[in-house]
Amino acid sequence: MLAQLDEALNHYNMAIELSPKKEGEYLYNRGLVKSRLDMVVEAVEDYKEAIIQLSKGSSGEDESKYQAYFNRGICLRRLGRL
Repeated sequence: MLAQLDEALNHYNMAIELSPKKEGEYLYNRGLVKSRLDMVVEAVEDYKEAIIQLSKGSSGEDESKYQAYFNRGICLRRLGRL
């Protein structure tokens, strides 16, 4: 499982570099992976940037934006910052 998460993290890193139009979605998904890898501080940063990017997009991305807020809150609670 850990190897699959590491591979997913690498893929999202590449996707963010190659496709800025979908950066918000990729940052959100990378935040999910980082959270599962206990990289909670880094996940919070990805969720924060995903929210910014998704706020610029179409209304079809609202669900991901709300999920990013929710997951960022969970990570902040894990860090004792909520």
